[in-house]
Amino acid sequence: VRIENKSVVQGTLYWKDSPIRTVAQGPLQVTYGGSSGPVVATFETTRAEGRGNELVLLEGGYQLEGVLPRMLTERLAAKEAAGKVRGTVRLEQTHIEGVLLPPSSITIKQIGQGAVFVPGVTLNLSELLTVECDLISRHCSTGSLVATIRVPTVKIGDQTVTSTQGLLSVEELDTKGMNWTARGMLVIDGVTVGVGGMISAPSHWVSQFSADHTRIGADLQIDLPAYEGVVTARVEQSLKTPYGMLHGTIGPVSFDGAERRLSRFTKALGPSSDLLDGTISATVDVTWDETVGRPSSGGTRVTSAAARLMAENVSGYYHDYGLRGVSTSMVLRAEGTDSIRMVQPASLFVAAIQSGVDVNNVRTSYQARWKLADPFPVVEVKDFQCEMFGGTITSPGLVVDLASPSSATTFSLRSLDLAKILSVEQQRGLQGTGTLNGTLPVMITSRGIMVDGGVIEA
Repeated sequence: VRIENKSVVQGTLYWKDSPIRTVAQGPLQVTYGGSSGPVVATFETTRAEGRGNELVLLEGGYQLEGVLPRMLTERLAAKEAAGKVRGTVRLEQTHIEGVLLPPSSITIKQIGQGAVFVPGVTLNLSELLTVECDLISRHCSTGSLVATIRVPTVKIGDQTVTSTQGLLSVEELDTKGMNWTARGMLVIDGVTVGVGGMISAPSHWVSQFSADHTRIGADLQIDLPAYEGVVTARVEQSLKTPYGMLHGTIGPVSFDGAERRLSRFTKALGPSSDLLDGTISATVDVTWDETVGRPSSGGTRVTSAAARLMAENVSGYYHDYGLRGVSTSMVLRAEGTDSIRMVQPASLFVAAIQSGVDVNNVRTSYQARWKLADPFPVVEVKDFQCEMFGGTITSPGLVVDLASPSSATTFSLRSLDLAKILSVEQQRGLQGTGTLNGTLPVMITSRGIMVDGGVIEA
């Protein structure tokens, strides 16, 4: 600790007061810490007043630079926090009034709780912040806080979220002892999700949050250039344990084939697939908690996850297949972290499939399960029917498992137009008329589709 005065300090001694009162005015500077130490704190008084042995008034300015106390980093579930702050303070007996001045800043590193990990956050104060504290009750409150925020990356589970800049507004911040409460809003621009471009279009995120020393809750809205409110979510995270939950909705999102198409804001489907028309929506519910058997390890695992996906009259393409009028609704549930399954069979209707041969009015039900270690899911199809070549094709169903050596089913053909079938062959001189009926036993293997023992009657 170093105490020095760089100019004259004036003082007054009041002998007649009981106890004796002293007043000092002038720039008396107190410095704590060396230039190479973890913390350097400087306080310069402008006025100090004492009664007997008690300091009853102190006014001045301060500057603090270096590593912040471990108690603060532990509250934030962080490894390290450092800052450079300056302002003014007034101490009157047990009451403190202070002002934090811009451009004070704080950098917090390696924040981790539950499924969320933040490598680093930097806050830069944009407007002055007022603080009042009572030393006896250890109660502090602040005025409105406005700060710019930089969070280049955030890890949420397996996804990486990147952003350009943000604005943090805290309307209420109150502490008493070790307890605290906060309420405010966080706005972040230029957000992308996923290294491969899960949401590659820069998005605008707005989060209204409330928090205390035990938990944080936030309502999130995500806007894309052509989709306002494309995602909304409610997130709860305990600050005492790894437990947390998320309830989110996507859409409804409607496509128009121009600016409003799926490929405009996500590259997850790849360049050979897109959705051009129709409406999709989804709801997602996820909870996570500490790893079983390791209550003190800080590890987390997803304890439950479910999603409902809906498509209404959707059109698009997948590789060489054009799809029109797709409608379905499915409910998915995670089984641990190893597999996903559909809770119940879902119905599917496709108005048309175009791939050189037109297939119309496809109706079926399906149910899928997927071990995530396998490259493809296993899909059970039931009550399949469609219109093709002027007739109908039906099947009681089949199990599609590309990892299995084979799967089999039988297709029934009714009233197929021979002329339409021959027109596909495009061989000159090949003509015919008539109506075909029959059955085709089909074997699906890794090498393709084989028909063995079929019967067709004209």
